[in-house]
Amino acid sequence: MSILLGTDATAGLNASALGLEFATIPAGTYDVGDAEYQNNPPRQVAIDRFELAKTPTDNTQLANALRALGNQNTVLMFESVQDRRWTIAARGTREEINQIERPTLMEIISQLKPSEENQFAQVGELAVDGALQAFDLGSAAVRVVPVTLEHHLLEKFNGDNQPALMNYDETAAIAALFGLIMATEEMWEVASGDLRDQRYKKEKELRKVAHLHPADRTADVGKKEANWFGFHDMLGNVWEWVANRANPKSNNRGLRGGSWCIFPEDVRAALRGDGRPAGWGIGIGSRFGRQDSQG
Repeated sequence: MSILLGTDATAGLNASALGLEFATIPAGTYDVGDAEYQNNPPRQVAIDRFELAKTPTDNTQLANALRALGNQNTVLMFESVQDRRWTIAARGTREEINQIERPTLMEIISQLKPSEENQFAQVGELAVDGALQAFDLGSAAVRVVPVTLEHHLLEKFNGDNQPALMNYDETAAIAALFGLIMATEEMWEVASGDLRDQRYKKEKELRKVAHLHPADRTADVGKKEANWFGFHDMLGNVWEWVANRANPKSNNRGLRGGSWCIFPEDVRAALRGDGRPAGWGIGIGSRFGRQDSQG
């Protein structure tokens, strides 16, 4: 076994291995936001056609991804700020990744990085076992993030069809490896569709679509009613990571939808949450998307 560099790191990996089922959001102009939230004011946004998984990623789907990766489940990835896309620079065992030499990594990223006009995240030093993994590339600093992909199978949260507990970095890495995307906050809110309606402020209606407090664990995905686009569990069960930063001055990433341990009055489609990219918890998961092949 040897470390996989550049495009070899994702060769042979396909989203079909995960067992996801998608629904389509048509291109158009949509209303998002809510006057109740100062950080998410009402506005209209134009969205290109895209696809989103019908349910949050469950433990079986994550297990399928990890099985496809085998022992080479540690990656180095970097981000383009402009298009909010992550690219995998290297994949291997943790030991192989720790031994990669800086000149080699610089050469790989120089070959893989997006066009010159794209902007890169500015960061300080990151390290894997003391090895520097952030460096200058031309005129910009590239944030290179090491991620070891593992399954967080905690007691009461390890059912096959319960949501997989994932942090942002893990979600971004799986997306980059398997040719998927993370929805932006606006894409996510458009996909929430009729869940933005006032009727879901009524607890009786909310509980038809959302698993929430009082509960002592996540629920199997897909058991609550779907919204008009065909998506389940967009409210409650687990918060879902989105691609956006919480704000331009923070590296925290957006979370949407609320979770199983949130009170009904705090579960709203327009409510914005956030968290640290490397942080995960018993109420945080993911939902993958993909660029619609039919345009």
